Amino acid sequence: MMYLKLFHGRNDPARDMDDWGFDGPIFGPYQFIHTTYANFVKMSDTDGKMNELHIVGPDMIYYNGSYYGDWSVYENPEGSLIEKFNYKKATPPKFPKRLAKIIVYIKGGICQDVKTNNPEELWDYAIVDYDNDHSLPDDYVPFSKNEMEPLFL
Repeated sequence: MMYLKLFHGRNDPARDMDDWGFDGPIFGPYQFIHTTYANFVKMSDTDGKMNELHIVGPDMIYYNGSYYGDWSVYENPEGSLIEKFNYKKATPPKFPKRLAKIIVYIKGGICQDVKTNNPEELWDYAIVDYDNDHSLPDDYVPFSKNEMEPLFL
């Protein structure tokens, strides 16, 4: 039989972790544990009933108001943290959609800073200085006006 242990927990999924967070529950026993499309962890109990945990954001499992960045599968867990799975605790909250705002500060044709209202770990950006790429013609434009989506602040 297999058991699933959740750890590296936090209460806020956007929290920048500088330590290992807290340990979560251990679920089981299960006949098998399976990940589907990196969106769900599915577990079949000894009666063939499926339990399901949601993977939220890029890489965390949600359970009972907490977000876990790591999980492990064990054959024989140690300790007394084994918890009966409760599907009501496994449904992640719905976050309200919000308009993403991005502000790019340019001075003298050079990007000085980029600000956004999105959590830092949910987006990436790169600064490309086309003026200093000598393989490109002086009139090179990286995006045509038709390729740019309007951004309303």
